[in-house]
Amino acid sequence: MDWGTIIGEARDHDELVALLRRRKDALQLSDKVVEEIADMAPGHVSKLLASAPVKALGQTSLTPLLGALGLKLIVVEDPDQARRVRRRWSKRAENRVKNAPHTLRTARPIVLSRPARAANAARWVKDNARRTCGRCGQP
Repeated sequence: MDWGTIIGEARDHDELVALLRRRKDALQLSDKVVEEIADMAPGHVSKLLASAPVKALGQTSLTPLLGALGLKLIVVEDPDQARRVRRRWSKRAENRVKNAPHTLRTARPIVLSRPARAANAARWVKDNARRTCGRCGQP
């Protein structure tokens, strides 16, 4: 696996934003160029990467922003932090593990898409049957 060039490390949201801002500056990219590449609304990048961000990086903005800056995230254990919290870790009871929220979130759009497609097809047929030419009355 090619790990690429290490740009920096971030342990929280603010450090990640600072790294992304530093990368954008190192590439000498304007906010407008990054927004075009990431397909974001005008002004969105400045709200995300400001020294005091107006918007937080989220599921919708992080992936396109990483792509526009040519970055990927690699998660590594922080030995100091792991040492501080290790004694608080307790094993979960495997018989209590439920994957329902993730499963439902993933399956729901797939399950609902089939009836939606059928309804759309029926509506399309019905709408097209009603449409006629305004001048001659022909379909």
